[in-house]
Amino acid sequence: MQFLLLPLALFLAPQPSLSAVTQADIERSVFMRLQVIDVERILTNNRIITKYIKCMLRQGVCPPEARDFRRTIPVILRHLCENCTDRQRNALKLIFTFVKENYPDEWGRLMKLYDPKGEAQERLNAFIAS
Repeated sequence: MQFLLLPLALFLAPQPSLSAVTQADIERSVFMRLQVIDVERILTNNRIITKYIKCMLRQGVCPPEARDFRRTIPVILRHLCENCTDRQRNALKLIFTFVKENYPDEWGRLMKLYDPKGEAQERLNAFIAS
């Protein structure tokens, strides 16, 4: 009898959770990266910035960190770093300013893709200028 109960006990025993990574986890990861990365070094590397922009435009292969940033763009546009540290806020401003000034065509396409109604444009420009 004990032999028959063992499989049932193993089946009913609590199993460790293997839950998927949530959007909140991804956002937290992106903002933590913004806290520690050297944004200027990335922006001055044409190969990397071109790859990241293509990723954001859904036109190329995405490195994991760029894919996570792409997933977070709608949140960033909606909240514009309300809870960011100064370093994170400055990193985002630097990224947005760089792309807007150096890749204006791609910037326009990014805005159409992630803000098709133009709802965040005015707030985004104010955020960049602040």
